[in-house]
Amino acid sequence: MSKFSLFRLASAVFLSLSFSGLICAQIYTPPTTVTTPAAPPTTTTIPAPTATVTTPGAGSSTPAPVPTTSPTTTATSVTSPIPGYTAQGNYGPGRTIAYVIAPFAVVGATYLLGHHQVEIHPNAGFVWPGAVDFSDATAHLRDEGIYGLKTGVFLNDHVEVEGSFSYMNHFESRLVPTGVDHAFGIQPQTVHGLLYDVNGIWNFGKQQILGSKVSPYVEGGIGGLSTLVPDANAALIGGQFYRTDPTTGAAVFNPTRTVVVHNNTAFFAVNYGGGIKATNLWGPIGLRADIRGRTFPNFRGESLTWPEATAGITFAIGER
Repeated sequence: MSKFSLFRLASAVFLSLSFSGLICAQIYTPPTTVTTPAAPPTTTTIPAPTATVTTPGAGSSTPAPVPTTSPTTTATSVTSPIPGYTAQGNYGPGRTIAYVIAPFAVVGATYLLGHHQVEIHPNAGFVWPGAVDFSDATAHLRDEGIYGLKTGVFLNDHVEVEGSFSYMNHFESRLVPTGVDHAFGIQPQTVHGLLYDVNGIWNFGKQQILGSKVSPYVEGGIGGLSTLVPDANAALIGGQFYRTDPTTGAAVFNPTRTVVVHNNTAFFAVNYGGGIKATNLWGPIGLRADIRGRTFPNFRGESLTWPEATAGITFAIGER
């Protein structure tokens, strides 16, 4: 009995450390420093070879100015797509990997405590982020598919602890950079999103529906999203650095806010929702569908919420 108690205690401590480490690391985001790009020249402009800037309300186009600064290089020799921008304080890929592993570590520790039924749920779905309005900028993120894996362990007939990981191929704005920013060397960048969370699920028990036994459930949990910018150290996802002066038609520096994310940026998130399971339809194989909301309470100073729908097969292993 003593040996089992010590093992149980050690497992519980491991679960708590993994769980609290995920929370604390997500809540704290190291500050970043943004060096403002140089404003375009106000006297003479050298035409660019191909790019043009269209003046609002005018019927002609004028040549776009060439960039006034060259892309900077970080200490890791990764070229920044934003002239004058240097990301500081961002962490390395090791911490992103730890964030992804942490929810499954919690599930593994829970399994050691109980040895109850395990569910494995590969899934695919879609998210609809919509627009995030800042005080003087807008980030209109793309609607995008997600692909992931969820693994849960039952503590009893109703309570389940679940770890989840999903991948988004695009986590960037559909509207930036603008043509003027592009003329100044600010290139569009692909941003990948990694979603991870640990959830508590309440299963209501199996109900007979359309000849099959299904189990509705509700769930909620915490986690986050980490960004990956594979070809650069930063990406502009909202606002613009330059605009066209409606009076002169010249490109001028835009003093409004810009929204920038860099490689390995983490955003804390909470999720909530529910769904339905039809388990053991073909031996251990069943089906599951899930609808939830996901809220990022501090997405560059604003709140971002999106609906998220996923579905897929589920494997039930063991007895509750």
